[in-house]
Amino acid sequence: MMRRSLLGAAAALMLTISGAAFGARGAANAQTRAQLDRIVPNISFTNVTLKDAVDFVRDVSGSNVHVNWKAIEAAGVTQDTPINIKLRQVSVRKVLRLLLTEASGGAGITFYLEDGVIEITTSELADNQMYTVVYPVPDLLVEPPVFTGPPDFALQGNNVNNRGNAGGLGNANQQAAPRDKDAKARELVDLIVETVSPAIWAQNGGKGTIKFFNGNLVVTAPRSIHEAIGGPVD
Repeated sequence: MMRRSLLGAAAALMLTISGAAFGARGAANAQTRAQLDRIVPNISFTNVTLKDAVDFVRDVSGSNVHVNWKAIEAAGVTQDTPINIKLRQVSVRKVLRLLLTEASGGAGITFYLEDGVIEITTSELADNQMYTVVYPVPDLLVEPPVFTGPPDFALQGNNVNNRGNAGGLGNANQQAAPRDKDAKARELVDLIVETVSPAIWAQNGGKGTIKFFNGNLVVTAPRSIHEAIGGPVD
């Protein structure tokens, strides 16, 4: 009983800390997210250098942008890497994603928000830091009753006020008690471990952890994993 109480207190504290930390970070990033969502009428990059393309994003969005040039140059992408993109009516966010993909030839470079600043770096460095986030999942653990046969909607005589027989719902064959929430929680954890970057999880030899406690998933994982599970870590 004592151990359960301590676990409950720890989970509540983690929820409070996580909520406060991510709430503050989200507030700082709200303006930058809005800037990234701005629509750009026309983009025409023809052999424009990556540096100039990033400067364009900085100017058109009004955002603070920091590029870890040392890191991305070590990954084979330089300030002079040519960018060729032609787009219409797209968000600044989409422009930034496409020019980084164009520069790296794949998914080697990424960006994220931190304290209102757009940080551009390698995907590897972006995922170096582990974040612990608590995800409430009680709604995902509710299992509706399953009926083995269709209900009988025939009215019994003319007495439509007979609640025991009207609609015949009482005659439907309901399945035995549904699975308990712990069983469904284990299925949810297994599904995430099997489908979201399996190699990252401790069950498969990685560093990420995911546990269920008291209606919540407690996930410690890199930024990209949280983005896949619940959206941006900002």
